[in-house]
Amino acid sequence: MSSPTKTGNKKQVKIEVGALGIIIAVVAMMLHSLQAIFGKLLVHDLSAETLTVASQLLGSVVILLFFGIAGEVKNLLKLSKKNMLFLLIFSLLAGALAPMLLYTGLQTSSSLNGTLLGRTEPVFAIIISILWLKEQFKIGDGISMTIMVIGMLTIVTKGFHEGINPAGGDVLIIASALSWAAATTIYKRFLPKVSQDIAVLSRNLIGAVCVLIVYPLVFHVSLNFQPLLDSRVFGILLLFAILVTVGAQMLWYKAVELTTVNKASQASLSKPFFGVIFAMLILGEQLLVFHWIGGVLIIGGLILTTQQGWEKKIFKKYISQKIEA
Repeated sequence: MSSPTKTGNKKQVKIEVGALGIIIAVVAMMLHSLQAIFGKLLVHDLSAETLTVASQLLGSVVILLFFGIAGEVKNLLKLSKKNMLFLLIFSLLAGALAPMLLYTGLQTSSSLNGTLLGRTEPVFAIIISILWLKEQFKIGDGISMTIMVIGMLTIVTKGFHEGINPAGGDVLIIASALSWAAATTIYKRFLPKVSQDIAVLSRNLIGAVCVLIVYPLVFHVSLNFQPLLDSRVFGILLLFAILVTVGAQMLWYKAVELTTVNKASQASLSKPFFGVIFAMLILGEQLLVFHWIGGVLIIGGLILTTQQGWEKKIFKKYISQKIEA
């Protein structure tokens, strides 16, 4: 029988490890919030397609150098044909379509919009889970989704003073969030036993190869890599690959290992705050009134998505107050 001292020590260690996981999750979100910043800095020199290929390929190189080529190839070859198929679909959505839509959107939109609108991914995750996975619709999810949609529309229409441009940058950023949501759903539903390093590597590598080979054949355009010869552009891109493409993802998965997914998800709420701060400090962008309103609504909806059963608690409290009255 363990002594109270040993039991107390184990609990203390568990608490400290969990706290470390939350801190790592926050750092991961801080690094990931730089995606829109780096994207905005680079879209003036590189096309969205070239930026996608270059950043994903550099990310793949960093991962292979870190984990070793032989081990990663060996693990990849062990996957079943079914897992390979879903890994391919996941990689095309997360490694090709989502970043291309985001970077194309950033050509005409601000990084502030990219940061805030990019956080609408849970809206599409809820819709996909209901329509595709046939999960039960919950009132709480519906309320939080509605709040985030109102916040999203507030930003896209600049406080409901402008119409929605179907070909505008904001719409493309939202489409990027949809692509991310679909990829995340596929990973959670069909690839739960695939290691994170394999998922990250395949996402980066397959996404880059797809855009590099398929995109020019379909759209009859060539990708221009000449701007990468500029030391400034290549330096920013390399920093982007290390900090965002690889660093943020690896830290995030480590955080999930050390703490619960729910707590890590709550820590992810810090991403918009870092994104806004970086956009103002690095790019000099202004946070306007509609950004404040839309941002608060989106973050408020995100907070509700992390609080399971919150609507039931409020309903029970309301009923008990009515009975007491």
